[in-house]
Amino acid sequence: MSEEIQHKTPKSRSRISEKTRYESIFFRNQGLSHRQIANELNIAYSIVARILKRFSETGDIKDRRRSGRPAVTTQRDERLLIRLMKHDRKLSSNALCHKLNNTSGIKVSSRTVRRILHRNNYMWRSACKKPRLSKKQQKARVAWSNQHKN
Repeated sequence: MSEEIQHKTPKSRSRISEKTRYESIFFRNQGLSHRQIANELNIAYSIVARILKRFSETGDIKDRRRSGRPAVTTQRDERLLIRLMKHDRKLSSNALCHKLNNTSGIKVSSRTVRRILHRNNYMWRSACKKPRLSKKQQKARVAWSNQHKN
């Protein structure tokens, strides 16, 4: 039995709403245990523990500032890029990069373009090579369609 190692990026934690965080603090002040709060709000025990620990340390329930480089593109820019790609599917990522730079005014690399398209489930595929129809074939098609009209 051979085991394949799959490298996947770790999933980010889903964000817990502020309402749920306030409710967990409210229930704690009412005397409920971590486990009871978790069952009441239908979230994991560890999440409740983390929320209450952060609240006791900082007095705040808001998300902390996340590390990492801020994104260059917005959701709107990404939608524009996908529209540009769908308009002409044969454009290279480099050409899409230049088009996006000209239309939206932001500077992105071709690697960023590929990353955005991949994130939106658009993978690079080369078009199948096939010969063009000859004049004779075109006439035959038109004749066939005229013959089979309703």
